[in-house]
Order: sequence, then C-alpha cells, then structure tokens
Amino acid sequence: EPMDHPSPPVLTVVVVAYGMTRELPRTLHSLSPAYQRGIDAADYEVVVVDNGSPVPLDDIVAGAPFDARLIRLDPAPASPARAANVGVDAAQGGLVGVIMAGARLASPGLLATPGRVEVGKPDLATG
Repeated sequence: EPMDHPSPPVLTVVVVAYGMTRELPRTLHSLSPAYQRGIDAADYEVVVVDNGSPVPLDDIVAGAPFDARLIRLDPAPASPARAANVGVDAAQGGLVGVIMAGARLASPGLLATPGRVEVGKPDLATG
C-alpha cells in the first residue's frame, strides 16, 4: 500500500551563520510563515548551516517559530563558501536561495518572489 509523502518544497532558503546568537533569531522570525506573505509554509524550507560557531546554534534553531533544519560544520573553514555548498546540497526545493550572513532580515514578500519567475527562463529573481 503506497504511503502518502508530502511533496518537496518549491523553495529552500539556506542561511549560513557564524556566531549570530543575537541576530539569528530575528532572521529566522523574518523567514517564518507568520511573517512571510504570498507563500504557504509547505512551499518552502529553511536550512541553517552553522559554520563552526564557538557557541553552537542548536538552541536558537530549535527555538525558531517554525521547523528549520540545522547542519553544523565543526571544524569549519574560515570562508562561508563550503557552508553554502553544504546547505545547497541538502536542499529539497527546486529553487534555492542562500543568505550568506545570519544577520539579514527578509522582507515580508521575499520568499514569494522566486515563484513569480518562470522556471527554465534565464531571468533571475533577487531580493
């Protein structure tokens, strides 16, 4: 008997963070379904990549107002490039966005923007 599996998200947002204990909760709130407009919670996922923070970000991610995944690199190289690539590799969405600093705040309609771009076209949606 086939099992029902939820369909994969349309979009994955990868947040690369290092030691952002004050800023990361605000960033995660700005990515929450309660804050974002024009996109359903089931249509996106958030993957936080802790790039070797001195104090692991586990508690902050666990306390997010939605279910975010955490990947911790430890030890991690000084450059965030590997962390971004690890997050992209873990993405389940067909579209992937990367926030390179966990101190960024997403505007309320940011996550709906990629859905307005036709897949397969050379256009680029940025926010």
